[in-house]
Amino acid sequence: MPDWLFEGILSLLFLVGVAAAICAYVWTKTRKRLWLGLTVTILAFLGVLVVLDRFNESDREQIVSNVQHMASAVPTRDFDAIFVHFAADFRYNAVNKAEFRRLCESIGKSRNVRDMVVWREQVLSFDETRKRADASFQFKLKADGLIEENFFLCKSKWVKESDGRWRMQSFIVYPLSSADQPLVIPGVG
Repeated sequence: MPDWLFEGILSLLFLVGVAAAICAYVWTKTRKRLWLGLTVTILAFLGVLVVLDRFNESDREQIVSNVQHMASAVPTRDFDAIFVHFAADFRYNAVNKAEFRRLCESIGKSRNVRDMVVWREQVLSFDETRKRADASFQFKLKADGLIEENFFLCKSKWVKESDGRWRMQSFIVYPLSSADQPLVIPGVG
């Protein structure tokens, strides 16, 4: 199923719903079977769209969903649930996935990381042929030693792996107050 059909699903659902409402209104005024048939047909199409959207996750939706799943695993420190969304060839500067996970577990424990709130998740560029995407999101960490007003911007690179799942390959974090200077994570080259 083409992703474009589901990318603007709310707009499409709204337009189809308006068309159904107009046909239903005309039917109530004219009582012609044509308008009733159109109303039923459009409502059936609307139902099919809702069902398809419910069971079809577009590539863009999957990337956004992966970011949300990672953030929701932070309070419980479920690193398996977080790192399942990291690519096998993940790199943060000179650090690979396994080393980065160990560092995150250490920081999570020593800094008492309690939560990660994310918003404004968006896919900035998308290349299906090369199976690559760029995404960004804003977030806030709740941890010891962090000022509550610290907000961050994450710019991330994603890759579609052989199992068909999108995973984060790399990222850069910026303080929102100065989004042109990358943040350096202590202990990571």
